Amino acid sequence: MLHIAKILVALIFLLSFSKYTYAQSSCEEITTTSLQRLTPLLKKNDFSQIASIISTLESVCGKSEFTLRLQLIRQLILKEDTQKEISTYLDNHYDEILTHRYDNAADNNYRDIYTKDKAAFHFIPLNHPVDSLIRLKATALLNSPSYVLTEQEEAISLLFADDIDAFYEQLNRRPKAVPATESSYKLESGKERIGVGLYAGAFGTVGENSTFTTSPSFGASIMSPLANSFVFELALKFRLNTNDNYFEFNDDGVIQDINSSASFFFGGTAGYKVFDNGPWIVLPKVGAGLGFINTGLSETTFYNGDYDDASSGIQYNNANTFHTFIGVALMRHVKGRKFIGLEAGYHYIPYNWDKDLITSIQPRYWSLELFLKL
Repeated sequence: MLHIAKILVALIFLLSFSKYTYAQSSCEEITTTSLQRLTPLLKKNDFSQIASIISTLESVCGKSEFTLRLQLIRQLILKEDTQKEISTYLDNHYDEILTHRYDNAADNNYRDIYTKDKAAFHFIPLNHPVDSLIRLKATALLNSPSYVLTEQEEAISLLFADDIDAFYEQLNRRPKAVPATESSYKLESGKERIGVGLYAGAFGTVGENSTFTTSPSFGASIMSPLANSFVFELALKFRLNTNDNYFEFNDDGVIQDINSSASFFFGGTAGYKVFDNGPWIVLPKVGAGLGFINTGLSETTFYNGDYDDASSGIQYNNANTFHTFIGVALMRHVKGRKFIGLEAGYHYIPYNWDKDLITSIQPRYWSLELFLKL
């Protein structure tokens, strides 16, 4: 059974991280192809195909300022209801991201600015023709007598037309003393990076447990970018078994009474962002991996020859099993790439899958951890 668990963990890692790697490498390619198609489509106002391109971009690269800007200009021209999309655009501070994009596009070194950090601009070159076409269409909407725009629609059109001062005046939405465009840009740019997570908290049992009690837990992980809808982690965590009781373990035919100092988890998690308003993120997640109780037991194994000239290796005899997890993380942006958060989880760890573990240990546990994402 444990061999099957190991295979399942390997498959989870392979599928999760290959999917992430593919998404990262294909986002730029998909965006480049989409931009080539969008330019003639915008000139012809072919919005049926534009809607399909928006859907493709969001499925590969996630939602962004650009896809929502494109969606809004489409809805405005077609005279569709835009209230929900405008609220989402403003709530996510996309206006600040676009303003920062305009500022960079006006710089003489805009090509170098873009080349140094393409991902921060969602792989859309500064001063791209699509930006110019959206700007022209927004200006035409403002000047057309056949369009009666609401106050918010007029404001968002002013923003898309690069009339930033009029946009802020219309909505009374002035940037903060420290330019909000810059802080928002840095926040979103920080989400584009792979990070490291550091965890510390408590790990306890659900219901009665004759072996383990609530213990401190610690861990570290490699975390995929928070800019994506799906977030993956590869983690190593352990708990210090404080005030635990002895359990019986079969050590190569000899029954040993073990008082374990620590238990470990090595595996992966996959989360999906259900909420992201910029600084705050809510991330439900599931995970699976290898779990084991450190017994302190080991033996030296000799290979290829007699005792005197054979090579040797140490084989550890721990209680091994399959560790599954479901939980939710709440995190808040601190500075740069740093987020601080709280994660609560439920764990199912059937230790008695290991045939050498004689004492029955119940499999249900909870965890509550503070973490810092760097």
